[in-house]
Amino acid sequence: MLASAARAPRTTPGTPATGFVSAASDFAAPSRTVAAAEREPVLEHSRARVGRAQASVREPRARGARKEREFLDEFLALERAQPGALVARAEEVLASAGPPAEKVALLRAIEGAGSQERLRWLEHAVRTLGGDPGDPGEDASSVASFALGELVRASRVEREARPALLRLAFETRGLAARLRRDAATGYARSAADPELETLRVPLARESDPLLVAGVVAALRERPECPRAARLLDELAPELASVPATAAE
Repeated sequence: MLASAARAPRTTPGTPATGFVSAASDFAAPSRTVAAAEREPVLEHSRARVGRAQASVREPRARGARKEREFLDEFLALERAQPGALVARAEEVLASAGPPAEKVALLRAIEGAGSQERLRWLEHAVRTLGGDPGDPGEDASSVASFALGELVRASRVEREARPALLRLAFETRGLAARLRRDAATGYARSAADPELETLRVPLARESDPLLVAGVVAALRERPECPRAARLLDELAPELASVPATAAE
């Protein structure tokens, strides 16, 4: 039958495919499957070890067509089958060439699993994927933006998240200016009054006037904080050099 398939005449456009052509296509299919498997996200390499937990997981579709929810379901199934697996694989997944949906799903799954290391991996994602736009591209930047947004939201109720924002705003070299500004503004809005003192030295050394303007706007939203008022008084000279549109 294989020999017959190999000798099958090629059909012209509009000519119905014969059974022999179908057989030839079926015979060639494994090479495409292997190529696709090689491109599968990092998560797929753990499927063979999950065992029964994978019985309910559908076969993966093409990488670009997969949805965040599919990745999330698989990550959560992996964590149920192997507690601690998500944190163990986090660095590998975030550093892989996998799609943004996979990386965002990983961060959501770490939170969903109740991991105490959630904040650490959010900061890691911003720091490693939030470079200047010319470096990692928009896909990586979208993951970093998501992770930073989660940190900012967490900082409103979790004190432990605030130092991460401070580090990202003032201590992370190479981070995109937009992310630095958002981290600084998020910290200025969520820090407790005594914590605002930690902004004094970084702001005095800051060379980005838009970052300073964003912090000032956030501090002005907190008239009930004595330290916020003092910082505003100290920053008044710097504000003179900030463009009017930036200080609004």
